[in-house]
Amino acid sequence: MVSVVGLLALTACSPSETSSLGSELGDREDELPSCAADACTEEVAVLVAALAELPGVVRLVEPRYREEQSTNGAGLTGTVIVDSGERCETLREPAAELGWTSSVSPLSSIRLQCEAEEPGSAQGSHHLFTEVRPTSREQLEQWGDRGTLRPPG
Repeated sequence: MVSVVGLLALTACSPSETSSLGSELGDREDELPSCAADACTEEVAVLVAALAELPGVVRLVEPRYREEQSTNGAGLTGTVIVDSGERCETLREPAAELGWTSSVSPLSSIRLQCEAEEPGSAQGSHHLFTEVRPTSREQLEQWGDRGTLRPPG
């Protein structure tokens, strides 16, 4: 019976912790000024260069900043070409972290078509989607603040 009470106590805490994290993320996002007026050109270039440096990434093709719309938040779209042995799923968290630490603002997601460098590869084509937000307090502590990403090199 004690374990059920403990479980209920943990469950009761979770929504407030999630709400607290969401509030903190929103505050940190609001601190970063919007670059949407100029389509975040410079900021997107820094983010794209950092994404291209991820292990297994060969290049990004036609990356574009998609402005915030009434039905979708702002995002980065395009195609990422990866080494033939690379699994697209392994890029999800590093891409989210780079998006979070970038100065692209607003930015709520990264949506990339992920394709193997070798045409006809068994890997085929996949859709890589990630929201650009830490999902836990630990992840937030590891990633740090918005706007801290600098150009590679």
